Amino acid sequence: MIRVVIKGGLGNQMFQYVYGKVLARKYSHPLQLDISFYDKESAYRHYTLNKLGIEENLISEKPKKIKISLWKRLLPLNLFLLRLGLKPLTTVYLDGYWQSENYFDRQDSFVRSLFKFPDPPASLKEQVLGTDSVAVHVRRGDYVNIPRRHICHLDYFLRGMKKIQRAVPAAKFFIFSDDIAWCQDTILTEFPDAVLVKGCNSDFEELHLMSLCKHIVISNSSFSWWGAWLQEKPGKQVISPDRWVDEEKLNYEFMVKDKIIPERWQLIAVSNSH
Repeated sequence: MIRVVIKGGLGNQMFQYVYGKVLARKYSHPLQLDISFYDKESAYRHYTLNKLGIEENLISEKPKKIKISLWKRLLPLNLFLLRLGLKPLTTVYLDGYWQSENYFDRQDSFVRSLFKFPDPPASLKEQVLGTDSVAVHVRRGDYVNIPRRHICHLDYFLRGMKKIQRAVPAAKFFIFSDDIAWCQDTILTEFPDAVLVKGCNSDFEELHLMSLCKHIVISNSSFSWWGAWLQEKPGKQVISPDRWVDEEKLNYEFMVKDKIIPERWQLIAVSNSH
């Protein structure tokens, strides 16, 4: 049995589900989704993967701590046994974020087939498909009050947009954000013809619309990451920050160990952003 812990927001949930599904498919083991994280009173996120047409075998009861501790200690050995075609000693317990396409085991087409997104509003979809569309995802919200996360500032977005504009002169920018007012007061002073995306009925529609854009400037956000990756095609320009968090050890985990940013994406420095 493979049991994957689902936690965090939509982007994180997608990474966790994908890693579980890839392993379950590769080794022909059943998959359980542990959603006990959302039983916490402190959990301000909600389980939302069920809106994307996934296969679910949900477990909401959290195992005892001693069992979790054993499963975690045995995870490297259990994964090794799976690779050898042998039976794991215990449940294969995946409690992490797994934020990299390296965990997809080169099964990109399979991964993209796992999610069924609702269509965004027809007028917005038509604009995106009918232009040299560039998504710009500006993640602010809770990040603004978390210094190690709040590293993509105005200067980063403007440089990313100008970089794409040089390569795609007819670029039409579509701004996706949880702080549209800030984007109106800042980004639109430099790019007055940019479209502030409003009218999507859910995060799912917004993520789908973002993925349909021909190019993208992302934030240091898993939601952004999926917006860039889901509909990736040859020639698509993806601009990413060169850091994921402003904390050396954690940034090393993201950027170097897991390689959250694919090598084909273009990096722009955020260290000296204002």
